[in-house]
Amino acid sequence: MLTKEQRENGTIGLIVTLMIGYTIAYMDKAMISTAIIPISAEYQLSSTEAGFIMSAFFLSYSLTQIPSGWLADKFGAKAVLLTALSLTTVFALLFGLVSNLLMFMLFRFFAGVGHGGYPPGCSRAIGEYIPKKQRTFIQSLMIATAGLGGILAFTLGANLIALNWRYAYLLLGTFFFMATVCVALFFTGKSEKCYHPKN
Repeated sequence: MLTKEQRENGTIGLIVTLMIGYTIAYMDKAMISTAIIPISAEYQLSSTEAGFIMSAFFLSYSLTQIPSGWLADKFGAKAVLLTALSLTTVFALLFGLVSNLLMFMLFRFFAGVGHGGYPPGCSRAIGEYIPKKQRTFIQSLMIATAGLGGILAFTLGANLIALNWRYAYLLLGTFFFMATVCVALFFTGKSEKCYHPKN
């Protein structure tokens, strides 16, 4: 349970912000498996080409997580989270506007860079802003939102894709932008301003 002091200093908003970001991130990861079907049909992509689009994301996602963790330790959670969410915002929106294989691959690659920064940024944020005895519980809340992201991908996302796959990515980019704004609002950027006892 959060203390009264934590409730008053914005820690709840910070935690909810992290959960929202995780939910949207997992929505994005799951939604591409549905969106790639109409994309392939519209642009007559082979299964190999469709695989290139999906693999580009996971390549950069895998490569950037460790460097992002180092950057989070060096520059703090807020800087990494803002960068990660800004990248995912821009490249989710751009993905909904492109019309050739190279751009599909490129924009998914850079979206993966943003995604790769989000989990390390969240872990660092929990370490900076959450007391030690509560960190495991808060980390569990973050992980639990993965399932919610999957549900949104195959309900809201799938329905938008059925109308037009571009709508789904424009909405996704909007969600990422909202999460970026929340990070800017709820993170002070200095952990000592938050409730964070030494013990």
